[in-house]
Amino acid sequence: MRTRPERSRDPTAGASTFRIRLAVAGDAPRLAWIRTVTWRAAYAAIMGSHALERVGKRDGERMRRAVADQRGGRRVWLVEDDEGTAFGYVWLGPQTDRALGKAGPFFGEVYELYLHPHWQRRGAGTALLVHAIWDLINAGLGPVMLWVLGENGARHFYEGVGGVCFGSRRIEFGGRTMTKFAYGWHEQLPLPR
Repeated sequence: MRTRPERSRDPTAGASTFRIRLAVAGDAPRLAWIRTVTWRAAYAAIMGSHALERVGKRDGERMRRAVADQRGGRRVWLVEDDEGTAFGYVWLGPQTDRALGKAGPFFGEVYELYLHPHWQRRGAGTALLVHAIWDLINAGLGPVMLWVLGENGARHFYEGVGGVCFGSRRIEFGGRTMTKFAYGWHEQLPLPR
């Protein structure tokens, strides 16, 4: 596990680079902003504007708690550009769904990974996910899994980073019944750059 921030070259933005670092308490408002903006972009067609507003109002407190509770393998990693502008994060920790049963033991989970829409498809999301997977593994929380809504185009992203779909579940989301899919990384681990 690297102890210094990870620096990666962004191939689509000329000379810009980004770094991944552990989030601190002062980052919570920026994390909340990223979550709110990304939710609005990703779920506008799924949830009504009133539901998105309700979610957005809780994002500040949600992210404050996430950053404050970085123990037992729980962490929030933030990705920012050279000027210190945060544009994405990943929240991870011990796997929370013990009902997975025969799908195999998954000890680590990526709870959330959000990247501002402007920064998607530039390599930062892949670097952030790979960093999260290896952070969990190095903390003794491998194999790693996550859940993603079927209507979310990120399913292809997770498959491209080696995630294997191993289960699904019906849930209520935004007033609709939807399917969420479980992706896992057992032996097919992505290599850090």
